[in-house]
Amino acid sequence: FRSVPAGSYAKMALDLLGIYESVAGKFIIAGNVMQVRAYVESGEADAGILFLTDAVLSDRVRVAATAPSEINQQIAYPAVVVKASKNTQAAAEYIDFLSSAPARSIFEKYGFTVIS
Repeated sequence: FRSVPAGSYAKMALDLLGIYESVAGKFIIAGNVMQVRAYVESGEADAGILFLTDAVLSDRVRVAATAPSEINQQIAYPAVVVKASKNTQAAAEYIDFLSSAPARSIFEKYGFTVIS
């Protein structure tokens, strides 16, 4: 579970739900969330724990539940302009685009929640 962030979040969610110990022996450990999704898509696994953004990309995966909000609030993808950037204006324009309505609808289409 510690090898990738999704594994850490999965363990935290199962701990919060109070079921980690009862299901821990049933896990197939994967190298990344795309491998987990492939196990579920192929039927090699009955269920998997993925980021919603990875699950919605597949028409062979159904979202059965979401993690407790305590976990979901911890997953963030910040964007900043690096001080040493050779093109700070383009970087700032890109970040402005990421905050725009068109970008918001793209993010939401793929399962992201955009925070203002």
